[in-house]
Amino acid sequence: MTNVAQEDNWKRRTRGCAALLVVFILLPLLILKGCQWADTHPSDEQLTQDFQQHRQAFDALLKMVQQERQVTRVANDFIWIDGAMTVPENERSRYLPDERFAKYKRIFKALDLESGIVRYQDGRVGFLRSSSGIVTSGSAKGYVWSPAYKGPKLATSDPRSLEEACIPKTGCSSARQIAPNWYITIESN
Repeated sequence: MTNVAQEDNWKRRTRGCAALLVVFILLPLLILKGCQWADTHPSDEQLTQDFQQHRQAFDALLKMVQQERQVTRVANDFIWIDGAMTVPENERSRYLPDERFAKYKRIFKALDLESGIVRYQDGRVGFLRSSSGIVTSGSAKGYVWSPAYKGPKLATSDPRSLEEACIPKTGCSSARQIAPNWYITIESN
């Protein structure tokens, strides 16, 4: 084989390898990065501003969930009864009538609560604004109403975001008070 033929052969192989590099390495990395951008939470400033703008709706939603006797979680497509995570759809209306369920969903949409609300045994109520990841590993950011919040809190004057304060990035929670008994929070696991 002549040097010219060997050089042409080498160029063809190199172009083929470059195409494979793009398809099998760079493209998946770009897709992964795109998924990370899609999973970002709203900023602390955005959450605080949204809360201030819709304070009456948050208070109304808090009163609604506090009136429920057995319902401990309401999302757009399911409810929990006394913490049980499985309530068949045909039994849901027995605990939460269709009209009331529809009202919850309208308020969730108005407040941009993608994952609904949860009422904890200690009296706290979580308002779930955004979540990312999967059940076993992910994070959630939103609001908590609590008359006696006991988790880690940032001082109002602390310039760090909740994400920056949540170290390590797994098994962490952080909060900042935004009004009496109201907090913005992040939790990761």
